[in-house]
Amino acid sequence: SQRWHSNCFTHSVNALLAKCPMNRNMPEIRQVLAFVAIVETGSFTLAAKRLNLTQSAISHSLRSLEDSLSTRLLDRRGKSHALTATGEIFLSHCR
Repeated sequence: SQRWHSNCFTHSVNALLAKCPMNRNMPEIRQVLAFVAIVETGSFTLAAKRLNLTQSAISHSLRSLEDSLSTRLLDRRGKSHALTATGEIFLSHCR
């Protein structure tokens, strides 16, 4: 299935990145995909549906990404959110 191929690809790339000493603090691909999906869909729930994950997994991925980058990418206001200036820059590099 497509999900299986996606998981294999993600695992392979993450395994390669983990071996590179310069990439110790590199975000994982799943974290970047979650971030982009949140921005593109405008919703954590819709991002989760797009990536076949739970909403809590999406939230955890974003939190882990922000922790690894030591910065906030989204300003959360209740159920809404907006990109921070850093989030805008990071998004442009993701695309």
